[in-house]
Amino acid sequence: MQNLKATRKALVVTGEQDEKVRLSARNLPEVQTALPGTINVYDIVNAQTLILTKDAVAKIEEVYC
Repeated sequence: MQNLKATRKALVVTGEQDEKVRLSARNLPEVQTALPGTINVYDIVNAQTLILTKDAVAKIEEVYC
């Protein structure tokens, strides 16, 4: 997370369920993971850093644009 400059609250959004990302993130106290269909405005505003995979961006564009 230091390489991404995400030292405080971070939200990682993946395009589909990724067990490796979920298991890795649960070891970091201020990192949450989510799927595009489960995120909401509060999650986004509450996070200091938002990290999206390319698949997540594509799915968000499908749903919200």
